[in-house]
Amino acid sequence: MFKDFLSALTLEILLSLKKGDEFKGPPVFKDYLEKVSEEDLLGDLRLIFQVINGTDLNVLNLKNSGFFKTTLHFFAENFASKLDALGGNFYLLPYEERKQKAEQLINGDSHTAAALRDILATNSYQEITEAIENLSKSIIDAGTIVVQTPRDVSPELKKEMREKFAAEFPLTFPSFRVNRQLIGGFRAFVNGKSHDFSWFSQVQKLTSLKS
Repeated sequence: MFKDFLSALTLEILLSLKKGDEFKGPPVFKDYLEKVSEEDLLGDLRLIFQVINGTDLNVLNLKNSGFFKTTLHFFAENFASKLDALGGNFYLLPYEERKQKAEQLINGDSHTAAALRDILATNSYQEITEAIENLSKSIIDAGTIVVQTPRDVSPELKKEMREKFAAEFPLTFPSFRVNRQLIGGFRAFVNGKSHDFSWFSQVQKLTSLKS
């Protein structure tokens, strides 16, 4: 799933470095480029090309890569907010409608913007979340976090939950699932085990989720 995005982002990086063009990728990568050393950038580019050429993320040493940590940061935070804004019904729409909504959500004429729109329009929610979870595991050995609710919840509540989880599990990517068997509230699982987080009760009182 990441190949086209990485290809597009690498092109944006090379154009900005070689031709002096304005960098059109996401701002977090502009920050990365301003801070990275030439040696580390070359090492990151080698890793990027390996991934683009089909090397499995799990066989590469990505833990010390500033680029891939930035990529994880982008998908776990910036891209997650876009994903949460779509809602579950988005994935039931025909391709052309999904493409149109993705264009409304992610504007811009950059190569990376086009690649991100394509990710949303051509992949299921499960495919997207599993790909980001795998990226997270490859970089920081992150656990799998699944939040179950009786119905789809608002982007604002998902954002609040992500922030709470990020405080305990930095750069993890919680995925949200609807479980209509729940009477109210929600459940959270980390690596398949149910956890009792003290802040859950506070959020539940505020939202009073009902199926």
